[in-house]
Amino acid sequence: MLLKYVELLYDPEIGELYFCRAKSAIWERVIASLFQRGFEEILGPATKRVFYTQSKEMIKEFGVCFYISKLEKLGEPEAEEILKKLSTFGYGEFRLISFINREIKIEVRNSFNSSDYPKSERPICYILSGILSGAFEVCTGRKVECEEISCMTMGKSSCEFLIKIGAKKRSMGERKIEKKKTEIERDLKTIKLRQKRSVLYFKSTPSVIFGKDFSPMINRAFEKLIGPAVKGIVYNSNKSTVLRIMEKYKGVKKFLVVHFGRLLKKQIIKWVTEELEGRGYGKFVEVSTEEDKLHVKVKNCHNCIGYKRARKPVCYNFSGIFAGIATAIFFKNFECEEIKCIATGDEYCEFLAEPHI
Repeated sequence: MLLKYVELLYDPEIGELYFCRAKSAIWERVIASLFQRGFEEILGPATKRVFYTQSKEMIKEFGVCFYISKLEKLGEPEAEEILKKLSTFGYGEFRLISFINREIKIEVRNSFNSSDYPKSERPICYILSGILSGAFEVCTGRKVECEEISCMTMGKSSCEFLIKIGAKKRSMGERKIEKKKTEIERDLKTIKLRQKRSVLYFKSTPSVIFGKDFSPMINRAFEKLIGPAVKGIVYNSNKSTVLRIMEKYKGVKKFLVVHFGRLLKKQIIKWVTEELEGRGYGKFVEVSTEEDKLHVKVKNCHNCIGYKRARKPVCYNFSGIFAGIATAIFFKNFECEEIKCIATGDEYCEFLAEPHI
């Protein structure tokens, strides 16, 4: 099989990643489903609408990727082109089933949204439904809604979606798209992600591409619904996800840490922060593991996007991630607190993880 590659632009000085001219972040493929499940287990049906609407808005940031110049009408060739572009994000393998009037039926094999999800009696691909809706809305200039009608979690071999395109024209937002084109016209490093059978790989890890602000968009939407309780959900979800990933290497890691001690802990932290930096999460300017504590400073932190004059630190995602990392490498329970935050007016975000009994 011929390998394909997806190209992104990267600015190593600030840890900024661009795809289709939009600021981006590369998530591990299973993270989105775990993130969604964390909210769904606590909030139930309210989860669907939030993930759907925020995913729809997120994909519109990549408008220049989906915008088809001088599109007078949407037919099968244009719909196929939109699906082809969506496949480069690592979301799955798309196939157009039918296009009748303004209703489009699509099959998606290997959907990222249903990966690692338990069996369900109903469709659960809220994120992918929103993404399909937003991509077609950008292209058609019309109001578009998408509903998943069958799902792999229901025992099916693939997921199916029904897209309904409204009759009324809307603004295409060309001016906004053109602005995105000129914002990053400078020399940046090109990085390539390998793509095989609709799966995108960051190094050797299956991954997907989202807008950089997708995570804080979700957090803010839930904050409006349930208030401060969001912090605990996001924090615990990220911490448990990190521990789950690190569990795969537990035996080898414990042997190496026991025999090589603090030096190896530093190397593990260095590897993790370089990984996060390369995924577009920000620029890690200071990392230390002195006195059995993990201390991290991050500039251009992706968790803060969209927050203005926050009263308290808002980077629940990173706090949970660093708590999980510290717990994994020190072999005892750690909790992490964000002590400075860009969202509250600080120059950088600062995190301190300490043992917790």
